[in-house]
Amino acid sequence: MDELIDKIKATEAALPPRAKPGRKSKSAAESDTREKKRLSLERNRAAAMRCRLKKKKEIDELKNRVDKYEQQNQQLKIFTITTFFFNYTIRSYRF
Repeated sequence: MDELIDKIKATEAALPPRAKPGRKSKSAAESDTREKKRLSLERNRAAAMRCRLKKKKEIDELKNRVDKYEQQNQQLKIFTITTFFFNYTIRSYRF
């Protein structure tokens, strides 16, 4: 996971800063459009990697919650059985 984060940071560091919004010059060369396309693809690749990392993190957190709730459920089942038998034992010793 650290490898992916390092790749994202390297990709983002290689990108030039975003231009301010406004009018574009009319002399947009073909190489300029290719460069924009390449930069767009790199940004998209980095965003997709961040999305995958976020999704993996969320899935891991959900798995941890499931494990926690299963453990809590098991403890409650044991408590219920113990309480039932304790109650049964007390009722059977009526004076």
